[in-house]
Amino acid sequence: AADAMPADSQQAVSPSKTNPFSLKHYLLAAGAAAAVATTIAYQRGANRVFKASYVTSWLTLGPAFILWVSPDPEEFEKKLRASRAAAGSEELPSTDASLQALKEAAAAGAAAAASDNKSK
Repeated sequence: AADAMPADSQQAVSPSKTNPFSLKHYLLAAGAAAAVATTIAYQRGANRVFKASYVTSWLTLGPAFILWVSPDPEEFEKKLRASRAAAGSEELPSTDASLQALKEAAAAGAAAAASDNKSK
C-alpha cells in the first residue's frame, strides 16, 4: 500500500499530527493520578506511598506544565518567518551569526563595566 502512494506523501509526518494526545497529555494524566494517590496516601498515613506518589507528581506535573505553556516549535517558526518576511528579510539569522552578535554585545558590556569601575 505504501508503494502506491506518491513520493511526496511519504515524507515524515510529525507525531503531533498523527496522535491526538501528545507527551504533555500523558504527563498531565500521570501527574493527576499521582496527585490523587498522594492525597489518599497522606490521608491514610502511608508514608512510603505518599513519598513515592509525591515525587512522581512533581516529576510529571512540572514537565507537563512547562510543555503546556511553551509554544509549539512549528507554529513559533512559522510566526518568526512571517515577521521576518514582513520586515523584509526572508532568511532567519544563522545560529553562528546570532552567537557572534551575543559575544560582541557581551564584550561591549564587559568593556563598559570595566571602564565604569576604573572611573570610580
